[in-house]
Amino acid sequence: MKVLYVDVAGGAAGDMLLAALLDAGASRDEVSDAVSAVLGRRVECVTAEVRRRGLRALAISGPGDLSSRRRRPRELLDAVEGSALEDAVRARASAILRRLFDAEARVHGREIADLALEELGEDDTLLDVVGVAAAMVSLGVERVDVSAIPMPPTSNDGPHGSPAPVTLELLSGFALRPSAAGADLRETVTPTAAAILSTLGRPAPELPELVLERVGVGAGSRNPRSVANVVRVLLGRTSPTADGTRRLLVLEANVDDLDPRLWPQVLTELLDKIDAWTASH
Repeated sequence: MKVLYVDVAGGAAGDMLLAALLDAGASRDEVSDAVSAVLGRRVECVTAEVRRRGLRALAISGPGDLSSRRRRPRELLDAVEGSALEDAVRARASAILRRLFDAEARVHGREIADLALEELGEDDTLLDVVGVAAAMVSLGVERVDVSAIPMPPTSNDGPHGSPAPVTLELLSGFALRPSAAGADLRETVTPTAAAILSTLGRPAPELPELVLERVGVGAGSRNPRSVANVVRVLLGRTSPTADGTRRLLVLEANVDDLDPRLWPQVLTELLDKIDAWTASH
């Protein structure tokens, strides 16, 4: 199975996740084709190499002609569901958007149709969501595991405070940890990134056992002194293990005072599921 482990080292945003997946080898052409199909014009995903506390990473540096027109949830979903996308890409992108809108509606106590999305209604959201979905399909990702996620200290800054209520709503069930950046990074995880991780991923605070194939690093636009503001993705396979062997578990038990005439039926039941045998002493 092809597994992607997302190490949220400093933080995560939609563009950071997309940059990390491109750095790990996702097809730029496939990502650009998918985003272009949704936006209705040719869009190229342009990246640039940057440094974050000495680490090389990729950052999304274009396109620069994305529309800032703000659309309603139904308009964004129609743009995805009505476009000529590969089925697997469309399914992932639609699921991410629906989860994001459900969380926004719950936090604000409104129906989805009544939501005013502000920045989330712009082309940037479609670029990130569709781009990440296409990149994961390009890489053949079958499972996404997500590390513990850094959270900033609570504050009353901004209209909704920090961490953002919708981000917390989306990350229910995931392991959280204090951000090493402290107050230097007021938003460690954006709502778009939280929607992507919670829709496509599952919490996995420890690195899963895998044979590592590729590593990608995506950078955020902010560069605090206290932490490398990057997200890393580790792509690999869970089987076979690194030495080509399988792990086997042997369970032994001593059974007293059982009528020996019952053992044939017991073994028959066990052999439907596992290897089993008896031995006398």
